Amino acid sequence: MKNFYDPLKYRFDSLRFFIRSNLTKNLSSKLLFKKELTKLSEKQNEIFYSLKEKGFAKSSLDDLFGDNKEILYKFNSIVKDLKKSKDFDDAYKNFRENINETGKHYIHRLNDNKSFRIDINSYLINFILNDKIIDIVNSYFGMYAKLNTADLWVTFLDKEKNKRTNAQNWHRDRDDVKILKIFLYLNDIDSNNGATEYIPFSRKKEKYEHLAKFSYGNIAPWKVYPRLNADKDIDNSDIVKFTGNKGTLYFVDTTGMHRGGFSDKDDGERIFGYWSFLSPASVLFNKNFHEPNKDDLKKFKPKQIKAIT
Repeated sequence: MKNFYDPLKYRFDSLRFFIRSNLTKNLSSKLLFKKELTKLSEKQNEIFYSLKEKGFAKSSLDDLFGDNKEILYKFNSIVKDLKKSKDFDDAYKNFRENINETGKHYIHRLNDNKSFRIDINSYLINFILNDKIIDIVNSYFGMYAKLNTADLWVTFLDKEKNKRTNAQNWHRDRDDVKILKIFLYLNDIDSNNGATEYIPFSRKKEKYEHLAKFSYGNIAPWKVYPRLNADKDIDNSDIVKFTGNKGTLYFVDTTGMHRGGFSDKDDGERIFGYWSFLSPASVLFNKNFHEPNKDDLKKFKPKQIKAIT
């Protein structure tokens, strides 16, 4: 595994984050959020309290939006266009050729080119900035959070893949001390086609915090992917599989231990919308969407503008 750990950079990033979190960025965002009270609906509150208690919450388009036909129609169109592209065919071919090699060959994004940026007017952006979602996000952070990623993922599955690689192993994300990812299932996902697994109560100061070091930022690979003996280190009854039908929504704090996208039982694919939010203090933003211009900003509410700028 390539060693990306730079001790000096890690210390510098940690200091920057401490200052931004306690003295500048997060502090000002918290104070502003407290002034502008957000009232959650009963369904939103269920998600919020589940997140606070366990680190994840399961919901659905039906629960939050009522009629989901229009939403799913728009996402189905995005998936359809994606699958017609040469990039998709090339990505699947690459997966087959490197099926058991280290790397994320098993994942195809809306565009695998790292320089690609999603249009700020994309439905992927408009959907996630809906009040029904963004109010939950901000309430969980206790401030105005920042959108970092808006994407659509296809996970390729094949019974010939006989070992887990990269994020298919247990790990916790390191972009912030609190990270909220949202997944919208665009096909039925179960334990046979790569459902993500999560260990509740594995965030900081919880039952399973010892499973991997809490280090913000650029840390050593063996701390990102700790070697766990699942039978010894984890009570299997505590592991939750994120299964669900098309239209299922999961809200997940990925500083908790998780893994996903692996199956040696079925061929096929796992398809989902994917979004991530960080606090304003993070120094590890990797936004995959275009910065909005003045005309773009006229289309958004103040809290939406705070999320994308």
